[in-house]
Amino acid sequence: MAGKNFNFTKAARGATDGRTSAAAQNTLLTLIGGSTQPVQPLALSMLDDHPEQHRYHMSQEDIDWLAESIKVMGVLQPIVVRNKPDGRYEILAGHRRSTAARQAGLTTIPALVYTDLDDESATYIFHVTNLGQRSILPSEKAFGYQEVLRVLEAKGLLNGQTTAAIAQETGEDVRTIQRYQRLNQLTRGLLDAVDRGELSVRAAGELSYLPEKQQERVAQRIEEGEQITQQTARAMRDKSKRAQPAKQPPAVVKIKFAAIKEYLPENATEKEASEYILEALEFWRDHRE
Repeated sequence: MAGKNFNFTKAARGATDGRTSAAAQNTLLTLIGGSTQPVQPLALSMLDDHPEQHRYHMSQEDIDWLAESIKVMGVLQPIVVRNKPDGRYEILAGHRRSTAARQAGLTTIPALVYTDLDDESATYIFHVTNLGQRSILPSEKAFGYQEVLRVLEAKGLLNGQTTAAIAQETGEDVRTIQRYQRLNQLTRGLLDAVDRGELSVRAAGELSYLPEKQQERVAQRIEEGEQITQQTARAMRDKSKRAQPAKQPPAVVKIKFAAIKEYLPENATEKEASEYILEALEFWRDHRE
């Protein structure tokens, strides 16, 4: 799905009548596969949030503004849901609209319903939609990119790509996605600092390579008011790398051919000797008590 402002609802409605690009249609048809029903009013009381909605914040200020708009103009864009076995519906796109509609006093909301949609495809729709929100937090972007990658991998749609695949689906550039992906390696304290705007994404990326204990100490310093720039963070990363003990090469056991020659058949070569040793070890392993 190319484009940062990709309108999923519009693409979903047009996937079968040619109103969207070929790329958008192919993505929808491949990932979704389920059938859709015409846009219809659904009772707000029958809607459930997606299980991972709690990972994304909703600004009350935005909800208040949207609720006032709905009071005047109604819900201009349908939400996207899927049917559930218990007869209820799970929201995939439109949690803010649904919340604002309730606040505005509505009892129903227009919805595009997907039927027989599997969990992975539903999760994909949910995260791609949230990644298009302007008010999304850095930690939410990091989590969303991770989930999009997981779903594409589960669906066999990576085609040997990883970050590039996410870029194609979300419209972001590869380097930006790589930076946000590093945030998934941060401790909670540093991740919160990024969300509060006290630590840049670039600096956080450098700190993500530090061991957990060091990250916790840096988070404490930030909480006490210290500013950590990207240059400072890179210096911390370099210092930590130098302090780590060098990796030792794997131990190599050498056996002199002359020392075992008497146990081998006459005229056995060194290559054959290694095969005999392996056979002896296998016999010992299989018959030891």
